[in-house]
Amino acid sequence: MAQTSTVPASMQTPESSPDNKLSEFSPASSDSRPVADLDTRKASLVKNATGQHFIGASHWEAVLQDLAVIKDHFEEQQEPQYLSIPDSRNPALLSGISCELSKADLMDGLPSKEFSDRLISRFFDTYDPAVPSRQLLHKPTFMKDYAAFWVNLEQASLSSLGKIFSVYCLALQSYDRQDDEPLDLRGMTIDLSETYRKRSAQCLLKSNISTPSRHHLEAFLLYGVSEYARVGDEAVVAQWFILGMMVRKAFHMGYHRDPDEFPNLSPFEKEMRRRLWAHVWQIDTLYSFALGLPSSVSKSRSNVASPRNLFEEELHEDMAELPPSRPAEVMTPISFTIAKLNILRGLSAVVDHLNSLEEHTYGQIVEMNQQLAEALDSVPQFLRIKPWEESATDPKPLRLQRLQIRMFYDKATCMLNRRFLNTPEEHQSNLPRPRDLCIQSALSLLRIQVGFHRERNKWFRFHLSRHDFLLAAVILFLILGNKRQHRIARTGREADANAYDDEDLALIRALYQSREIWAEHTAASNDAQTACRMFDRMKERFQLPSADMNMGMPLYAPSSQTVPNVDMLISEADTNMGIATPGQEPIIPTTGQYTDFDWTGWEAAFENPAMNEGFDDLSAFWTFGNSTNV
Repeated sequence: MAQTSTVPASMQTPESSPDNKLSEFSPASSDSRPVADLDTRKASLVKNATGQHFIGASHWEAVLQDLAVIKDHFEEQQEPQYLSIPDSRNPALLSGISCELSKADLMDGLPSKEFSDRLISRFFDTYDPAVPSRQLLHKPTFMKDYAAFWVNLEQASLSSLGKIFSVYCLALQSYDRQDDEPLDLRGMTIDLSETYRKRSAQCLLKSNISTPSRHHLEAFLLYGVSEYARVGDEAVVAQWFILGMMVRKAFHMGYHRDPDEFPNLSPFEKEMRRRLWAHVWQIDTLYSFALGLPSSVSKSRSNVASPRNLFEEELHEDMAELPPSRPAEVMTPISFTIAKLNILRGLSAVVDHLNSLEEHTYGQIVEMNQQLAEALDSVPQFLRIKPWEESATDPKPLRLQRLQIRMFYDKATCMLNRRFLNTPEEHQSNLPRPRDLCIQSALSLLRIQVGFHRERNKWFRFHLSRHDFLLAAVILFLILGNKRQHRIARTGREADANAYDDEDLALIRALYQSREIWAEHTAASNDAQTACRMFDRMKERFQLPSADMNMGMPLYAPSSQTVPNVDMLISEADTNMGIATPGQEPIIPTTGQYTDFDWTGWEAAFENPAMNEGFDDLSAFWTFGNSTNV
């Protein structure tokens, strides 16, 4: 069937202005031409001292296979200086933890009611978009159950006890992430959180981990989040095993089917099932992408609708029917989850595509690109990255949510279009610039890394974030390597390999920024060490220019300095272009003295099709003078 829908704004190119239809410049989904220019679905089996593991197409190491100059170097390192992860870093459920304790022994692990109330309040009053625990619980219902729990401790179930222990753990972990430990808990929060994490695991084991009850599933999900949110390098594969148990538990309880199919459920139960399933499905999709492994939940296995955009106070156990969903532009506590679902449906399709053994056509790739772009365009305005002057007073969690939403889109777009990086121009003339989409999204990911860093967000503690930034860096290195080979092939002269153009310099500057950020975390992260070693190897082999030359993009500002908020750095348009944005401290031009930059003129140029051909020279927009105030 011919594709006739208008190209979304996020995906428009010179050939796809708002007045043009997709069918006018790209193949329809029925286009059966195979996509085989670059095999991005090939897999690897990696062997090491502990065994062997599979690396699928979406893992950053799979992209590394196309960069022989780095891959060979890493294979030469027989004893890489990686941090060892002790057994204590593994999830408690997989570490042989004892479940011989009696229920009375586990109850003895409860703190005083006063301290318990304090931790419960901390859990509900603190929000971190990177740790999706708050939306797993309906606060009014939980607080009613919590009050009953303390009234009759002897009758409390082990699943309820395990849920409360996990809430304690997550509340204590938040103090460390946000650097606001209270004086009476200074230096104690990590150890306390570990104690309650293990207690939660013991409760789950003691109560039979396969028990199909709501309390047990909530306790299991909260425990899983507490494992993900732990300090330091996570045992990510072990966490993925835990996730597999959670998914199967949800399957067992029917959460993968839309609750409207079950008339014996109340309206409240239906809505809470949708919210819990949204969490399970999102985590499954993200882990599958990061590990390069198939998702446990395919589109054909689940038909659950998105949760309704409602305030928590609008939901209660005795309600006769659900109120209608509020408009998407009304910000509620569930808005971020709903927006993520829309983007992650596109990411899930990419995960399925990359793990499929079937060949996809050009038309199918175009269709997936359009679906991703439409999902991004559907994001409410308050969850879109905005200029600094529009968001300076916004809450920090909201600014971080905006970065995460864009991050999901960018990593999906990178991997979907990576196969076109080395495609001759004539082979992609009918596509909406897939090579450009890949480059823009990789640059955008590294801009988001700068944004998280400048927000003082501890992104480096989370494997999912680290994977995405490594993926973006490897893709940019792959682009630079491909272009070097093309220059040599075109002229026959090795000396032309380093004739970097404006696009190259933009990529190199972004990589320098990223490397400086990674370098701050090498003492605590294996991935940070990997990133720095990879960059240093590429700098040597590609003879990259020095970081202090004018490349049209600003250098990363060290965390010791006072730096502007990330929303000064990124807006929707200039994130796509991957170049400096209003509010950034620009690099000083090589000629004259910087005094101003014509952002109005730049925005007009951005709308010009000629600007979309690549990273054009921005010198026309600089104003030079004798001012010494840079």
